[in-house]
Amino acid sequence: MAKALYIPNGIKNLKSQFPLVNWSNMKDYYLQAIDEDGTVVATTCMNVVGKYCDDDIRLHFVNYLGAIDSITFTDVEKEGETKSSGFEVGTSYPLIKSIHGLNRSNISSNDTYTAKSVEFEESELVWVQELFDSPICWMEWKGTQGQPDDYTPIVITDKKLGKKKIDDRFQYEAIIEFKLSHERKILRT
Repeated sequence: MAKALYIPNGIKNLKSQFPLVNWSNMKDYYLQAIDEDGTVVATTCMNVVGKYCDDDIRLHFVNYLGAIDSITFTDVEKEGETKSSGFEVGTSYPLIKSIHGLNRSNISSNDTYTAKSVEFEESELVWVQELFDSPICWMEWKGTQGQPDDYTPIVITDKKLGKKKIDDRFQYEAIIEFKLSHERKILRT
């Protein structure tokens, strides 16, 4: 009978298990599960430890097996969008110029991100598709003003992912669009 093994991969998960390892000097790594006879029973993929900028975005998502996986995107665009509905207030006589006649209500705003990465080979696009198909995703958030690092829920916009090209098949770019899961609601004044 086959059993599923969960190996908690990722540097943040492994730091507590292997405190003597200098993870800052690590270029790449993989993990193996070995049984009592010394036989390798499971091996993770090769994990490449990248040096990323503060502007990069790391997305965490539920993969096809129900575990959490992560991908880093290096080119990021961010736009703010505000939506509202309007209503008209009846005017009075005599007209009071300082009172609004047209107002906005139900004001909400959200940020839309477009992130791109060109680090994927054709064979990795099956895995990248798991991010595009994921029902639940989070963006890594670096804490500010004394707050600890955390994860912000996001909603991925439906989009196509090119998986096979005729020319230049050695490098693929993945472009993902997403919004924050929680809109900012502005209270009516």
